[in-house]
Amino acid sequence: MDGILFWKGDILMINRYELIRPSMDKVEAMLKSSLRSKHRIINSAIKDLLESGGKRLRPALLVVCGNMGNKESPRLITMAAIVEILHMATLVHDDIIDDALFRRGVTTVQAKWGKDIAVFLGDYLFSTAFALITDNCPVENFGIITKTLQNICEGEISQYEDRFSTDVSRIRYLKRIMGKTAALFGLSCYLGAHESGCSGQQKSILFRYGISLGMAFQIADDVLDFIGDEQRTGKPKANDFTQGIYTLPVIHALRDKSLGPTLKEILQSFPLDKNDIKRVIAIVQASGGIEYSIDLINRYTNRAVNTINTLPDNGYKAILIDLLDNIKPCR
Repeated sequence: MDGILFWKGDILMINRYELIRPSMDKVEAMLKSSLRSKHRIINSAIKDLLESGGKRLRPALLVVCGNMGNKESPRLITMAAIVEILHMATLVHDDIIDDALFRRGVTTVQAKWGKDIAVFLGDYLFSTAFALITDNCPVENFGIITKTLQNICEGEISQYEDRFSTDVSRIRYLKRIMGKTAALFGLSCYLGAHESGCSGQQKSILFRYGISLGMAFQIADDVLDFIGDEQRTGKPKANDFTQGIYTLPVIHALRDKSLGPTLKEILQSFPLDKNDIKRVIAIVQASGGIEYSIDLINRYTNRAVNTINTLPDNGYKAILIDLLDNIKPCR
């Protein structure tokens, strides 16, 4: 297996799909104008964040689903900017917890400015998002937004709680990524569908599509920790398990009766040296952990396709399907 075909390009949503490009250009402009501050450090740190790349996947999902109904919403661009700002805030705080030096190949806020500034910046991003939500979001959607943020926090706490634990089950892992990743995908789709006047059934369909896409996305990202090209992923290979974050490929290998005990012994000899890392990767591959994970990716993408099967065929639905086609094994 040579790798995985996964989100070609950097700011993919702007460059790949002409149908939503005008809207995504407006989202980008909205992000820059909304995140301006009188404070030099905040402005500089946010400039770094905005210029560091990023797929803008969540706002793109909102824009796409915001065109699946029969209504044009003047709030659509603002709502798309909100979900990206929320995402940015979680990334800044996540990098503090992980003590990450790089994201997308660029120095993180906490590495450049220190943890204190990073905490304040994450809080600034959250407060900016909440101000935009208060002024633009329909009251009936406050509940799903706050619940999503709770799910993200719980997912991140579960991941932190599970660090260095070799007893994490597959079910616990899936619940963890449902909260920390898939929940915001589902929210993005739901909010877009609501803005476009979709029916309750259509909103439910697009929400479930977003959840399945988010699950596949996170598992694929975890697979890239073993087989990804560091220049493309923007983070070091084996970044997760060397920090005690055991994702699905490792969890699967730990359950292997012949290879699991050896893997457990290596992982418990923290910190891992270069030879340990090579041995872990070899055991995970020999156990079929990569294939198992890719099979689950395919199951989630198939579920997502089936979920939106009843929606009308149009260019926006084609984008949703194309996104799923970009998460697949490359042999």
